Amino acid sequence: MSVVYSRDWGTIDFGNQYVRPDWSEARIGYVRSSVQVDRFGDVPCRILPETAATKHDHRALTYWTGQAAIWWVAKNGHILREWESRIGPGGEQHADAIYRKDSIDLTVDKGASEKRTTVFPANGMKPIDDQFQPMFLDGKVLQPKRSMDVLDPFTGGFEHWSVSSVGPFKGATMNISFEGQTFEMQRGKESQVV
Repeated sequence: MSVVYSRDWGTIDFGNQYVRPDWSEARIGYVRSSVQVDRFGDVPCRILPETAATKHDHRALTYWTGQAAIWWVAKNGHILREWESRIGPGGEQHADAIYRKDSIDLTVDKGASEKRTTVFPANGMKPIDDQFQPMFLDGKVLQPKRSMDVLDPFTGGFEHWSVSSVGPFKGATMNISFEGQTFEMQRGKESQVV
């Protein structure tokens, strides 16, 4: 999926002067994701790889930042492992999280330095595993609202998210009809409808 900034306006009348219609578009990044069937050790699971990049224009400097992440998730929704890489002006860093029954083993490396720690989530593992439990299946809303904790593997901290069902949507793109369910995701004061 490409991330695009677009601008579209018609003729603007300033009284004695007209500004012509304008439509412009700039590609500012992309997101790619997929689902694959595999095993983590002897546990059957699904692998969810995702990559993303964003173009930044800052004064006379243009640069890209990137992120890649892979989750290994058991069929019951329990996260088994998470690996993440971030690339930016400050360099490249990697994080690897192994999810245990009641803890998470973290390894973070940036260049030559490596840090290891074990995190014991205060709310237990269920709010973390809730990230990969279905809320919508076969055209039906299974759970209209959910709260979850999302690990930042680089800090070992958690962000609290809530997701609420907003309602169905129908639409068409390039004469192809789509329909599904719309959800609102909230993190702190930020909100996004997907």
